[in-house]
Amino acid sequence: TIPFVEWLGAKRNGMFDRVTEPVSLKPETPSHPVCRGMAAFTYSDEFYPTFIFTQDARHIVPILRAKLPKEKPVDHLLAWTFERPNGGRSFTFTGLHYLEGFNQPQLKKMLLNAIAWTSGLTVPAEGVFVGPAPR
Repeated sequence: TIPFVEWLGAKRNGMFDRVTEPVSLKPETPSHPVCRGMAAFTYSDEFYPTFIFTQDARHIVPILRAKLPKEKPVDHLLAWTFERPNGGRSFTFTGLHYLEGFNQPQLKKMLLNAIAWTSGLTVPAEGVFVGPAPR
């Protein structure tokens, strides 16, 4: 079996828990490097809202949370970082199922910040630069 909980801090619980709808998102932990330079945004995607998290939750930092689904809204963690006890780092985001997501500047900012952070690089105070979309 793949040790998702040890690598990512959580594993998906179930296969039929998809929620496809636009959600309002804002950085949950603005002080974390992955949130640097990010602002609130609305984003439509397919999200997987149910996870089983590690017992050692102090190593998990919430990045994005949203109320899903619209009918009976419940807070769900949609993105988080995890610092493994051995020193490794990971970032998980339950969205980005559609290429259109790469046109969302705040999402690109979060992903670039996450790549830098998981690599051990310093994330600039304003976040990693997100240039204009290619033509």
